Amino acid sequence: ESSYEHFGGFYKDTCIGMVVICPGNTTYGAELIYWVDKEHNGQGVATKMVNEATEHAFRSGYWTIECHTDASNLGSQKVLEKNNFGYAEKYSCEPRGLKDSGQMIAWVKFNPYGRNLFGPKRSALDLLRPRTIHLNTRGF
Repeated sequence: ESSYEHFGGFYKDTCIGMVVICPGNTTYGAELIYWVDKEHNGQGVATKMVNEATEHAFRSGYWTIECHTDASNLGSQKVLEKNNFGYAEKYSCEPRGLKDSGQMIAWVKFNPYGRNLFGPKRSALDLLRPRTIHLNTRGF
C-alpha cells in the first residue's frame, strides 16, 4: 500500500502541473513535491496547487509539511513564502541536473488545525482515487 498521493492541475483538458504528497522525515510529517509546465510559470498555478495540497494534507491529519528547493529556484521559494512555509535550513547536496546549484533550502509548515493523535487518516480507496485540482478558465 503506497502512502503517496498525486494531484493533477488541469487547465481545460491539459495537465499543466502536479503535486505529490509523500511520507516525510517525521512520524506524522509529509513532504510536497510539485512542478508546473514552463508555459504556465508565473501565473499562480503552483501557488494554488501547493495551497490545495497543503490544506488536504493538514485536514487528513499530517502535523508538518516540508519542501526542499534549490537555492537558485526563486520561483519555488516565492510559492512557498506565499503559502506561509517557513525557512528551516540551507544545506549542501550533490548537484543532479544542469540547473542544480548544489545548495538546497528546506522549508516547513505546521498544521494550524487540531492535531489527530493517530496521524493521517487514509483508506485503501482514498489511495486509489486520483485527485484533480481544477483551475478556472478566466486566468488567475
